[in-house]
Amino acid sequence: MQAAKTLIIGHRGAKGLAPENTLEGFELAIQHGVDMIETDVQITKDGVAVLLHKFDGKLSRKIERMDSPENQALVIHQLTFAEIRELQPDIPTLEEAIALINRRVRLMIEVKAETPTAPVVDIVKKYLAKGWKPTDFMFNSAYYEVLKEFLEALPDIDRVIQGNWSGVRVQHLARKLKTPYILLDQRYLWWGFVYLVSKRYKLMTYTYPWFKNEPFYNHFKAGRWMKYGLYGIITDYPDHFRK
Repeated sequence: MQAAKTLIIGHRGAKGLAPENTLEGFELAIQHGVDMIETDVQITKDGVAVLLHKFDGKLSRKIERMDSPENQALVIHQLTFAEIRELQPDIPTLEEAIALINRRVRLMIEVKAETPTAPVVDIVKKYLAKGWKPTDFMFNSAYYEVLKEFLEALPDIDRVIQGNWSGVRVQHLARKLKTPYILLDQRYLWWGFVYLVSKRYKLMTYTYPWFKNEPFYNHFKAGRWMKYGLYGIITDYPDHFRK
C-alpha cells in the first residue's frame, strides 16, 4: 500500500531536545527537518500573546520568587509581559516565533479555552498583510468555540479540532467547523480506525514523553500507521522520526 508522506510536527518546538516553546527549540526542530511546528499561545494581562503551555495558564517551568517562598502558581493573564519576562526570560512572544520561523515551516498555533483569540487574530493578520500566506499558519484547539471564533475571523486558515477520547465526536465537530483536520490521542487509535478515517479526514496524532523509551515506542506505534494514511505525527523527538 502506497501512502502519502506523513508530516512530522515538532511538539512545542522539539520538546524532547530543547526547552519547550522556546526559539531555541523551534530552530532545532527546523534543523531536524520538521514539516510543521506546534506551539501553545496564552495572553498576558496587557494583551501580549506569549508561547506557553498549561491548561490553567501557569508558567510551565519552575519559578522562584523572593516574595513567594511557597512558590505559588503564577497565572499568565494576571501578569504583564514585562513581569513574565523578568521571571522567565526565555518565554517568546508569538510574533518573535513567527519572525524566527519566517515561513520555513508551517506554524500550528494551539489556543486553550477561555484564552482571547483577538490578539492572535490581529498578529496573524499583520503577517498576512506582510506577505505571509494562510498556508503558513494553522489553528488548533480542543475547544469548539475557540475554533469557531477563528473560522469567523480568518476562514482561509485551516483549523484542527483536537479530541481526547471520542473519534465520533471529533469528526462531528470537524464537519461543523468546515475542516478536514482532526487530532486524536495516540492511545485511542488503531490501524483500522486510521485507515477508515483517513479516507475522509486528515488525521493527526500526538505522542507521549512519559514512556520509558518514548522515541522507540512512538516510532514503532505511530510509525506503523503511516502506511494506513496517517496525515501527521506531533512528536517531542523529530530527530528520531527523520532517521
